[in-house]
Amino acid sequence: MPKTLCPEQELSLTFEGLRDFRPRHLVSKNPFIHAVVQAIDIVSKADSQKLSGQWITEQLGQWPDLPVDLSSFDLETVPQKPTGGTTSMDRILDMVSMPEPGSSRGLAALKSALQVHLQALLTHIYSRKAFRQLEALWRSLNLLFSQRGRDQSIICRIVPYEPGDLETALSRVFSELILDPPSLILVDEPFDASPASIRLMDQAAGIAQTLLAPAICWVGPAFFHCTTWTEWDRLPYLPHHLQRPEYAKLRAVRQQPAASWMGLSCNRFLLRPSYTRTSGEEEGALRFEEKDRPWGSPVYALAALMLSSTAVYGWPTHVSEWKRIRLEGMPVVETDTRPRPTEATLSDERLHQMSRIGLIPLMGQSGRDILFSPVDTTLGGEPLSRQLFISSISRELIRCKDAYGGQSSSKQEISRYLHRCCDRIWQERGGVQPDSVHLDVQETGSGSRSRISIAPSRGMLPGAGGDVVLDLDW
Repeated sequence: MPKTLCPEQELSLTFEGLRDFRPRHLVSKNPFIHAVVQAIDIVSKADSQKLSGQWITEQLGQWPDLPVDLSSFDLETVPQKPTGGTTSMDRILDMVSMPEPGSSRGLAALKSALQVHLQALLTHIYSRKAFRQLEALWRSLNLLFSQRGRDQSIICRIVPYEPGDLETALSRVFSELILDPPSLILVDEPFDASPASIRLMDQAAGIAQTLLAPAICWVGPAFFHCTTWTEWDRLPYLPHHLQRPEYAKLRAVRQQPAASWMGLSCNRFLLRPSYTRTSGEEEGALRFEEKDRPWGSPVYALAALMLSSTAVYGWPTHVSEWKRIRLEGMPVVETDTRPRPTEATLSDERLHQMSRIGLIPLMGQSGRDILFSPVDTTLGGEPLSRQLFISSISRELIRCKDAYGGQSSSKQEISRYLHRCCDRIWQERGGVQPDSVHLDVQETGSGSRSRISIAPSRGMLPGAGGDVVLDLDW
């Protein structure tokens, strides 16, 4: 903190729940900021009750680090009694307790100075990048967990990394996850079209392919060499735009098989209404002007839609069925036209173009607090829903194989066991049956190998697109 705002030049903030990010709770948990608030209350009390300057000085003296010089303010609120005789007019003035001309202005100025300092403190805190990232993570995870079904259990692991160190973090986490793969990988890092970003995309896609766990990343307007989304109206047809030389490395990555395991999302969503001096849930001195809107990374909203799909259908594969799978009650940006929950408003034509280049944009229903994603694709062009199904069914069958342990490796026993496992999987995921399941178990020199061919029904995988074939060694 600047010394002009805080003599100690630092503030220690503790967060135990989402509400601790709200100004009133944040203030109550930090001694220095809380002292400023209490000082404002004392000055208000003294002014309304006409308490003495000595009382004010004694009360404010318990906080020697208050960011104001009390000697520069007139703290007296009680007018001095005249020592001479009194007239009828003097007695009338005493009855109405008119303050001295300068005293009220003195306390008002002190209160105003404290309020201005408090607002400066809050503005500084809420504009800090680290603070905004932390609040965004908490609110995004809250959105994510709120979409789970009643019987869904979620384990979320957060992997922090230093700025510019994502490549090392991805390598480290891959070596740890190879023995216990996740269902989904969220990379909360805004990528652009630079060689460094494309290299990270390629790395994340390769990890996702190896783990059979789709990776969801995101891009901002910088991906299109724009500063804000308002600039991209000048861009040509997007598939043609990506033929420019600076996108050559991206085109090469899109041709790799691993690209089908990456969902590249865009268009951030509003996490909460902005704090302003004229509106918001806070009152009085706690009202301040927030410089930037609190946006959330689209990877969390897309993951929340997958959880919503799982809660409704038993599978995350209906993520793009926007008429049913959507997030409601979202904060909205108040604009001159119609409110929206997203950073940018996308036309149907731009939406179609983005799907052609492998992007999954978030969309907001015009004038409403609804968030959804109508595009089902990956960076490589395969439907994301199909990769989600492959990931889900692979994980279920690998668990079954691990649970089988050292039991009989005869073809008949393995085949019967797999049939029972499949029946249980369908039942646990809502009872939706595939169109067909074929099991073929063959003996090998070191044991047995099973080939499972599943023709998913539309309840499992919208727009099926062919059988899913998996091989397991026993």
